[in-house]
Amino acid sequence: MLRWPTPSLRTRFALGLAAVLLPFLLAAGVGQFYFLPRLVGPLEQIAYEVAEEMRPVVALEIALLKAGHAGHNVLHRGGPAARGAFERSSRRVEQAFEAASLERFHAEEERAILRAARAEWEQARRLAGALLRLPDPAGNAAARDMERFEAHVDRAADLLGQMQQQFSREIGEEQVKAQAAKRQAMLLTAVVLGVALVIALTAGVLLGSYVLGSVGALRRAARGLEEGDLAARAALDKMDELGELAGAFNAMAEKIETHQRALEELAIRDGLTGLANRREFDRRLKEELERSRRYSHPFSLLMLDLDHFKGVNDSYGHPAGDEVLRALAARIREQVRPVDQVARYGGEEFAVIQPETGGAGALALAERLRAAIAAVPFALDAGRSIGLTASIGVASFPRDGETERDLVAAADHALYGAKQSGRNRARRRSEG
Repeated sequence: MLRWPTPSLRTRFALGLAAVLLPFLLAAGVGQFYFLPRLVGPLEQIAYEVAEEMRPVVALEIALLKAGHAGHNVLHRGGPAARGAFERSSRRVEQAFEAASLERFHAEEERAILRAARAEWEQARRLAGALLRLPDPAGNAAARDMERFEAHVDRAADLLGQMQQQFSREIGEEQVKAQAAKRQAMLLTAVVLGVALVIALTAGVLLGSYVLGSVGALRRAARGLEEGDLAARAALDKMDELGELAGAFNAMAEKIETHQRALEELAIRDGLTGLANRREFDRRLKEELERSRRYSHPFSLLMLDLDHFKGVNDSYGHPAGDEVLRALAARIREQVRPVDQVARYGGEEFAVIQPETGGAGALALAERLRAAIAAVPFALDAGRSIGLTASIGVASFPRDGETERDLVAAADHALYGAKQSGRNRARRRSEG
């Protein structure tokens, strides 16, 4: 079936001009040279400024989170590889700060936030420099300095999050300007068309309805984005200038949503294994404890630690140790249920939260995990492999503890007992 191409917005104005007589040339001129630019211009500025200003800020926030993760590895893993990774991450943060220069931002509030974030990073970098000069950054003092380093990095990232909120406020201000321009344009158009014939009024109403409907869709999408709805999109399928603007707005919103999801993943995932990190584990444990306490249901916690893992790093190097940890994470995921929550607790220690599971069921899972780990050697590079075992401690709510701290301590105590009794064992807290 033959379909006529969708007329552009300029063509629609030309048709409206053809529908009226000479006295209505003024109405067409107002619509063409005042009405359309005043409505479309502010929204184009919104799309351009948000895309330009948010890009370096998002990149800087990602770089800061990666630098914080790399600094964490320096303390817990040490070694030239971790130090080198941290130094590279630090350079990327510096480059990101240079890209997000003060000249890019018009508002003094945004500049102040960026300067504060830079100051936090400078504090973190000085602490990191002191840590890197230590031969073995694993002591208590170094640990405290690392906590201060991570706190500075977190504050810098939070400040950048405030900048994104500032961008949202700027969107709102631009919307107010667009609304004012719309009211003014409609008033002038109404005055000119008030002396026109019914046919000219009809043509103007139809044209105005089309334009305002499109602008309303763009306005609603911009307002949704301002209020934090990152899935807000302008639902326009028109193949004209407003349709192109809607496409640009939607592409910008898609990038913002993608960057936000990436930031959320970085915040809750362990970069090496892809499992939940320690912070996310603490959140999930608290959530599961509240749920189980509310409904008087049991749940269990497993703490798993590889036996003699230090020997892998010493004999084969940290890259080989990393491969072992990734493979171990995959084996754990293969054995647990979809509802079970697995996290890297720290170093070579992993945790599993088992909802709706008592001590006997959790111990059965622990035995399966222990057997699966011991049954198949872990592949290394150059065709080599190494056999490893794991010790596992099990604690259950409410029998072994009624708070997060008590449950972790109980599972850790059971893990210690498994280590003391010969390793390659799974042990419940209630077993002594």
